[in-house]
Amino acid sequence: DDGFVANNSIRAVFADGNNLYVGADVGLSISKDNGVSWVTLGDGENGFSQKSEVYSVYAKGAKVYVGTEAGISISSDGGNNWTTTTLKQNGFAISSSVKSVYAIGDKVYAATGLGLSISTDGGATWKTITSSTNGFGIQNIIYSVYADENKIYAGGAEGISVSLDGGTTWEMKYTGIEGVSSNPGPSVINSIYADGVNIYAGTYAGIVISKDGG
Repeated sequence: DDGFVANNSIRAVFADGNNLYVGADVGLSISKDNGVSWVTLGDGENGFSQKSEVYSVYAKGAKVYVGTEAGISISSDGGNNWTTTTLKQNGFAISSSVKSVYAIGDKVYAATGLGLSISTDGGATWKTITSSTNGFGIQNIIYSVYADENKIYAGGAEGISVSLDGGTTWEMKYTGIEGVSSNPGPSVINSIYADGVNIYAGTYAGIVISKDGG
């Protein structure tokens, strides 16, 4: 037993220096020596999520952010101890399933089944963006999120929403390809990344690329 998670269904992998984080259906495995040895967290261990099905991981130094079936778990000491926020807590979404997570400094973004939850204080409090009136699709299902300073890109069940002011206002920039079925198809954004004006999105119908900011 090398301490690695006892499940081969791996949903998320992230590396930060020699620190490796592997999320699976039954927990989060952490290595601090580039994969030589591992420690695995399960349901509720050291403050970790009560449901340890892991969908996403992001880490920067000692800060680790993990999206799970039961909320977002955040560690400030490299994964030894955790604080978990779940549905409706401190302004968090009313869906606790976090499919994607990203962070820049104290700003944390959590893509949930009912909106995008944003924290500006490291995860202590949250504001959740929902509904088509805010530039999101009617379903409010967000699968992926990426941020670059004040630019935020949210990929959902109905396309890509972009904010240029840190999440205050949003515009739906992409809703699929005309003539191609969207059930599921190119409007469902499973993953998203941006580099300058270039936006890359993974869909059920291939990769979608914008070279002009959407």
